Amino acid sequence: MQRALTSKVALVPAATRGAGRGIVNALGEAGATVQCTIRSTLAARSECDRPETIEKTA
Repeated sequence: MQRALTSKVALVPAATRGAGRGIVNALGEAGATVQCTIRSTLAARSECDRPETIEKTA
C-alpha cells in the first residue's frame, strides 16, 4: 500500500480529542509527519481537567 502523504507535513490544532485526534491518526496512517497543538499534558492538565493528553494521543 502506497502512503499518499509521505514527505508531507500537517499541522493539527486540538489534537488530543474528538475530530482532531481522528485527523491526526488518519494523516499519520497516510504517511504524513504530523505536528500537533495541544493544551493538555500529564504534567499540565487543561483548565477543564479533561482526561485526554498529548501523551495518550501520540
